[in-house]
Amino acid sequence: MNHLEVTADMRARVLDRLRNTDPARSPKSVSLRRYWPMVACLALLVTAGGVLLPRAAEQSPDPPAQVVPDMVDYGSAAELAQATGLPVEDLSVLPFQPESITYTAYWKELAQVTYTRGDQTAAYRVSAGTEDNSGIYETFGDTADLELNGRTVTLKGNGGVYPLALWTDGEYAYSLYLSQPLPEADWADLLA
Repeated sequence: MNHLEVTADMRARVLDRLRNTDPARSPKSVSLRRYWPMVACLALLVTAGGVLLPRAAEQSPDPPAQVVPDMVDYGSAAELAQATGLPVEDLSVLPFQPESITYTAYWKELAQVTYTRGDQTAAYRVSAGTEDNSGIYETFGDTADLELNGRTVTLKGNGGVYPLALWTDGEYAYSLYLSQPLPEADWADLLA
């Protein structure tokens, strides 16, 4: 920079140019002019959205969709049976004495009675049809079939113990899931 020399003629031209420059055409104002179309579009979108969105919500013909499943608890097996039209009864024999019992209808198509004592749970389900209604999607390595009262009961489990029993009478499907699996002999006594 020390080797640069500004002559009197150069200095006069620079100062003259600065005096004759239009402030509206300064580089700052030129760069801001680029954004005016974007600002105008944004203002238009905000205005249109404020006018059109409330109208669209008012004119929607469909009510909001229910996301929560239709689950209703009842006070007894008889109330659950009446609400669902399914043959629901309390189980009289379980591998533990329940402290609490919950009677739940799912979409009025499936009845579940849940027996609980501490960390032990038994879930008894009844539904129309003959398909597995247990809601247990675990893959089991062992299956066993028991013949009880003229019906075949399928046990599912692992290592010789079974947490799940499935059966049908041809019209209704039944399942019983135990949180603590039992050997086959104990299931035979339980379901007899």
